Amino acid sequence: MTIDKEPAELEQLIHILHHGVGLQDTSVKGTLAIIGGKLTGDIPLGSEAPAFAMRKRLILMGLQSKRISEASDAISLLIVAIIFALMIWASYPDTPWWVMMLTSVCLYWAYTSIKMFRRLGRIIYAVKSTEQLIPDPKLNIQPQRVQDIKKLRHRFGKSRMLSRVMGLGIAILAFWMIQLFYTQTPTDLLSLYFIFPTALMFGIGLIFYPVNKAENLYLYGVTQMSFKDMPAGLKLFLYVGVGLSAAMLVAYGFSVDVLGYLSPLLKGHY
Repeated sequence: MTIDKEPAELEQLIHILHHGVGLQDTSVKGTLAIIGGKLTGDIPLGSEAPAFAMRKRLILMGLQSKRISEASDAISLLIVAIIFALMIWASYPDTPWWVMMLTSVCLYWAYTSIKMFRRLGRIIYAVKSTEQLIPDPKLNIQPQRVQDIKKLRHRFGKSRMLSRVMGLGIAILAFWMIQLFYTQTPTDLLSLYFIFPTALMFGIGLIFYPVNKAENLYLYGVTQMSFKDMPAGLKLFLYVGVGLSAAMLVAYGFSVDVLGYLSPLLKGHY
């Protein structure tokens, strides 16, 4: 007897949609739990957004992306299964046993992908039909402009320092990965490397603008500030990072030897 987990999962997703995740939790343990939940898939992307509309939009984007991936997998597996079926038809009754086994495996995986595709369609419909029941928290933005800067620096000094340390770690890791990309040009997870320029600039931005959950909760009433409420300097770093990521992708696409252009500069020869 199998137990249908879809109603319970949908109920949990609707709960996250209405209430969000970690909007009042500033602890490191809570942050790590959220990261772990995202890695395992228990917590969908966008769950920490402070507004219902933003959470709904991001959750739907994640579900649609999964549905497209399942459809792509199902189509690919069916094509492979058809090729194996033609091989069986052409060689029967002398068909090797492993061809029949692979055909069965491909058909089973295609069935599971189609089943997941339909399941995600039902979940997406339910999320789209969900209306907001709980008002968004009223963000305490206006008083931020008249806050005592020295008082905030003293009160949230530890939280700001942790953000700076995290930003430094992100920047060092991103810079190392970019250097690895241009010196060794790895083939595994290649598309992942193009986000590291953005990560590098975000890490540098955190060093200069150490936003943190504790201060956000005090100033805004929620731990996650929206993009429009971010410091202008941090936004600038993010814009520059996105531009660098795009330039890196274009340069790779056109086989531009970026390291060859930068080597004379790095060696001090102009």
